[in-house]
Amino acid sequence: ANAMDFGDPSFQKEAAAENFNEAEWFTDKIGEMTGKGFQQNHINDFFEIIAEAYLKFEIKKKEQERPGRPAIDDAKRPKIIILTDNAGEAVFDMLLVKYLLELGFNVVIASRNTPVINDMTEQDMKALVEEMRSRSYFTEYNGTRLKVVTSGSNIFATSVSTLSSAFLKEYNDENTICVIAKGQGNAESLW
Repeated sequence: ANAMDFGDPSFQKEAAAENFNEAEWFTDKIGEMTGKGFQQNHINDFFEIIAEAYLKFEIKKKEQERPGRPAIDDAKRPKIIILTDNAGEAVFDMLLVKYLLELGFNVVIASRNTPVINDMTEQDMKALVEEMRSRSYFTEYNGTRLKVVTSGSNIFATSVSTLSSAFLKEYNDENTICVIAKGQGNAESLW
């Protein structure tokens, strides 16, 4: 947990105290953190964005269902970009990806350009998506509905100055409604 970094000098000083009880200290710190609440909880804003885009898309679909009107172009669906973080989380991220696809959104998964600590790379993510397709998980979603691109990042964060042209193309697309920046490095550096 980032709030309890054991490399922190203040922790080292506390731990050096004669009657230091690690379990008690840890429990106290957890209590402090939960008492404060999370500093940036945007979950309601996120679901509001998703719900608004979903409703607009559903209205658009209903209008398109009239006789003689062409089907909705997949490229015009609302789009969500997911910036990945740790490799171990990626399998669970696929549940979110599937859910968003089922709601009708296009999803772009952006991963690092090169290996950084334990983060997913674009090549890793492409291999994961292909493996899942081979197991019939994403077979109904073509390359327009589900894409994997590199973020362009070669470090543990996603600096705006290093964003790839593929990422910027998706980000600047008029149909992109939000970016889910997973991980502290992505969340703190992208903006």
